[in-house]
Amino acid sequence: MLILILVGFILLRFIPYLFWPVPTGYDAGIYLFLFKTFPQIPQWQKLGFSPGLFYLTWPLTKLGFPAEAILVPLQIAAEVFLFGCLYWVVKKLIDKKTALLAVFLLTVSAVQYRTFWYFYVKNVLALGLMILALYWLSQKKTVKALVFSLLTAIFHLPTFLMLFLIMLLSNFKIAGLTVLLGGLVYLSDWQLAIKPFLLPLLKINSNSGGSFYNLPVSFLLTALYLPLAIYGLKKKSNLRPFLAGAVITLVWVVMRLFFYSRFFITLNIFLIFWAAIGLKQLMDKYKQHLDLWQFYFAAGIVFIAAFIFKTGQPLINRQLFKEIKAFKAEPKAVVLSTGKADAAWLMGWTDYPVIAWNYGGEDKYWADEEWNQFFSSDTWQKAELLKKLPQPIYIFINDQNLVKFPEMQDSTCFEPKSLHFYKFSCI
Repeated sequence: MLILILVGFILLRFIPYLFWPVPTGYDAGIYLFLFKTFPQIPQWQKLGFSPGLFYLTWPLTKLGFPAEAILVPLQIAAEVFLFGCLYWVVKKLIDKKTALLAVFLLTVSAVQYRTFWYFYVKNVLALGLMILALYWLSQKKTVKALVFSLLTAIFHLPTFLMLFLIMLLSNFKIAGLTVLLGGLVYLSDWQLAIKPFLLPLLKINSNSGGSFYNLPVSFLLTALYLPLAIYGLKKKSNLRPFLAGAVITLVWVVMRLFFYSRFFITLNIFLIFWAAIGLKQLMDKYKQHLDLWQFYFAAGIVFIAAFIFKTGQPLINRQLFKEIKAFKAEPKAVVLSTGKADAAWLMGWTDYPVIAWNYGGEDKYWADEEWNQFFSSDTWQKAELLKKLPQPIYIFINDQNLVKFPEMQDSTCFEPKSLHFYKFSCI
């Protein structure tokens, strides 16, 4: 049964790649950009930067593996790692049947699938490491708990923050040692990478919610197992860290603290953990209603399959992606992106600096007012603004924005180099 669930889990994540092998989400572009630049990390990426994943991939790129070829296998491998960690921990703590139910719920979880789709690889790997750290904490294995806590810190700083808070509620001594070790790892980057990350943590209604579904939608997507999680909650001593995890993450997202939308992913893992326990209890209690449980499992499979076919497509179409990969310009050229998602693709699949509004390290030439003018002004004003930027400069305009820039196709100041790239020539 485990193999069957695992095969289904992997196949569902291969669906977006059956006909179009472009990484899902737009974070893949940033990962590719960092694969090519690591260990030289640009300053704008250092805020909360977690190097663990890049330590793993750096030897591969140095051995000659194309950075682009690493993306999808890495995305799938991270998911399988989380699957294995959840199964192993639940089996150890409870029993095999509950572990099978846990990984089934992981498989049919729309929240976890969306985490995969967004290409949150560091987040996914850190969730697996966090689960292992909490398991060893529950077993009072201090050294092992600290080792996996340290690995969590190295792979994803926000997940480490949640882990620390959980440990603070579960075991104050280990929590202190954990934050000490984690602090030592990031000591050299304290001022630039860590201090700015910590400052907004306790702001309520922070604008830094993280890119994910809003909370009502996120909770709605857990409807299949949220009632089971509530039913399954119980105070067993060896499950105390997982109870603390559910409580802390729930309070965090409900209060809308820093990064709350993304922390719903962590909360969802705890919901799956407790829902597996609740489902096992109900199945044992109502064994005679086999048809009811069969219907529940079938409904879960149908739901996730429909969800993936509806929402699992890549953000970029084949023609546009090929155009970006094929783009070539002068060695010192710069690309202006008219969309944030486009900027990620351009950073990953071209070799030129990318200027985008409120994104990346090159947004230093225009103020917000000038960006607004660029999107609303006439050709002459656009030309005056573009003269302030490094030259030569190319403007990338996706299909949605083409209607906003009709002058690009009519003015002599903009020379079309392809369907979506225009060179500014009125210097």
